[in-house]
Formats: sequence, structure tokens, C-alpha cells
Amino acid sequence: MQGAEGEGAGSVLTYVTEPESRKQRRRSPSCNSLLQLPPLTFPRQLTIELPYSKSVAARQILRHYLKHQSLSDLIGSGVTGAFFCDDLKVLYHAVEQLAKRQGSSSCKVDCGESGTAIRFLIIASLFEPGDTQLVGSPRLIERIKRDDLQFITQLGGDYQWLSEESTLIIVPPKEVHDTTLTNRWSSSQYLSAIELCNEAYGTKIAYHFSPDSPSYSYLQLTQSVISKGDKYPLERDWSAASFWYQLLATNPQVEQIVFPRLNLDSVQPDRAVADLYRTFGIETKESNEGVQITRVGDCHAQRIEMDLSQNLDLFLPIALTAVALDCPFEITGIHLLRNKESDRIASLIENIQPYGVTGIELTEDHIVWSGTRTPGAKEVSIHPHNDHRVAMAFGIWGSNQSEIQTTILTPDVVHKSYPSFFDDLLRYRAEH
Repeated sequence: MQGAEGEGAGSVLTYVTEPESRKQRRRSPSCNSLLQLPPLTFPRQLTIELPYSKSVAARQILRHYLKHQSLSDLIGSGVTGAFFCDDLKVLYHAVEQLAKRQGSSSCKVDCGESGTAIRFLIIASLFEPGDTQLVGSPRLIERIKRDDLQFITQLGGDYQWLSEESTLIIVPPKEVHDTTLTNRWSSSQYLSAIELCNEAYGTKIAYHFSPDSPSYSYLQLTQSVISKGDKYPLERDWSAASFWYQLLATNPQVEQIVFPRLNLDSVQPDRAVADLYRTFGIETKESNEGVQITRVGDCHAQRIEMDLSQNLDLFLPIALTAVALDCPFEITGIHLLRNKESDRIASLIENIQPYGVTGIELTEDHIVWSGTRTPGAKEVSIHPHNDHRVAMAFGIWGSNQSEIQTTILTPDVVHKSYPSFFDDLLRYRAEH
């Protein structure tokens, strides 16, 4: 595996060649390494440069394309470097490809593993002059097939699956008319794309989506991006910050972490991590260097109860923080987690049990941990199942397991949202 851009001599990454038998079983052909987590020694204060917010940048990329604005005005020389994740690169190159379409000819774009890209482009393709072929990984296509796509025909378009090629063909209508959609929405990303198209093309496509619906907060983010327009800057990512909140709350060596250029006043939904981690004794404030988080106390709650329906990406770091602190929890609003890059509920249970964590109970929309622990294994391999957030959350978890050797399978899945994550973490490898 190649390290993130900027990695040079003296790299602290420790990679082991993956056996051929396991390579054949993996889900993603791009992930071909293992990472054995070495002993880490942290200073009291860390400074972490976070990647750009995928949520903000993706909305601005699509908005610029729809309004025929130059992407170079937004991103300069392009989505290069460690601060731009794979999902943003996929969307950026996809709209570049759409912009090269000749008249009403068919256009083929690769969405890779990106749910954001394919959902945004399903909507945008309805306004294109010709058919658009959206290609994705088998797991991505499986996820999209679970979505209710009736809105395509309600808007006058059509679609066709080419299952053997993992391709969705969108056939646009001659004209998209104003209407009110009666869809069942499993993702607010479709609605965000509709709002961006309404702004760009002057359409008035309406829909029903309750403020109580999961991920409604991401629709609010889209509306904020639209209202501020070109004045809404690219921001650093609060979702990425959540894993460092997890580290600060669970590793006694670390007392403070600073995030340069992170915006405390952001409307990114996962800005809520700052409020949620007060439960774990973490204080968040602005400083001259950036956003500063400090451990000011311990978790005194006998049992944690949280509704994460608006912040599903915080589920894994919060759940693993609670377990690390031996704090029983009940987390609700989680049913959509089963249709992420992996089934994140199943991934949590599968990967946590070898550490001796038992007593987990599930219903459709909530998970309860009773606090039960038993002796764990001496060596544990974490299976991310091609899910970047599983790899990162268990990377932090594993770094705290001094008595258990933790190996992360396919660690490069983190490139989807945070390419330099393991570089940042393993910078603190203990000196022998």
C-alpha cells in the first residue's frame, strides 16, 4: 500500500503482506494490506490537521457544476493531496466527465464506493441532455437498490439496472416539471441534490420530509450552503474529528487536542460531537490555534442514553468510547446504519466480541450494552468490511489495547473519507 501524499522517509506505518487466500475473500480489490497496530506513546497535547468536510465540499462541487461555474474557482488545482478524500475525488471527476458530454450522447461515470456521488448524480442526471450510466461497486449498487427510486419516474424520467456491470442507467425526461414527490426517503442526499437543482435550474420540486427524519440535519446543511452561496468556504471535517474525541476520552496520556482551521460555528451536523462528548468529560472551545478539545473530567454517568438519528456517523466512536470507559449505554435512531458501507451494527458486534465485550442487545432501532465484560483474546483482527469508519473507530480502540495485539485488515479503506488517518495516528509510535 502507498501511504498518503506527503509520506516520506521515516514513515511509521507498519504494513504486512496479505495472504492470497484472504485477498480472494476481500470485498474491495483496492484494499491489499494489513496494519498491525504498534505500541503508541502520545504527548499530552496533539495537533491534528483534519481533511476537508466531505459533506460541505460535495455540495459545493455539485452546485458549481449545476450552475456552470468553474470547479477551479472552488478547489484551485483540483482534489489532490491528503486533505481531499476519495469520495470527493470521485464526485469531482464524475462531474468533470459530465461536463465533457457531447450533446445528447450517453455518458458513463464511475461512482466507485461513494453513496454521496451516486445519489447526487441520480438527481443531477435527470436534468442532463442524454442518458447517464452510473457505475458503482457491487456493495454500492446493492445499497442503492434498497432505496425507493420512484421519484425518477415521478419526475418523468426512467432508469434501468445492468446488474452484471454494476450500472444504473438514468434516462432523463425531455423536461423536468414542478411537482410534489410522494417518495419514501431513505437518504436525505437525494433531497439535498434536489435543492441544489432547484436553485440552479429554477425548478420547484417539493417533497415531504419531516424534521424528525434521520439525517434531516444534512438537508439543513444543504440549505445553508445554498443561502451563503459562493461565500460558504470549504471547511475541515467534524466527522473526522470524532475519532480524536474518542482518543482523548479513552487514552489517559492525552490531555488536549487542537484542530487547526476547524470551524466551531459550523453547521455540519457532526459538529454535535462537541456537545455529545461533554458526557465523557470533554470540553470544546475556540483558541488562537483552532478548535481545542480538553479532558476536564471523567464520565460520571451510570448509563448513557443518546439518540443519534441525526448523527449516524458518530455511532461507532461514541459506542466504543462508552465501552472503553465501562459505561453501559442505550443508543437509539440507528436503523439506517445497516445500509452504510457495511452493516455498522453487525460490524461493531463482530469486531468487539473478541475483546470480551458481551451483553449487547438489539432491536430494529436501538442497541443496548449492559456493561458485561469477559476475558478477551490475545490477538484480534478487525474486519472493516470495506467501511472507513469501522477501520478508524477500531484503530483508536485498538491503539488503547496494551494487552491485545490488534490488526486492522484493509486499512486503506480510510481513504474514502480521511486519507491520512493512520499516518496521523501512527505518528506517535513508541520508541524502542
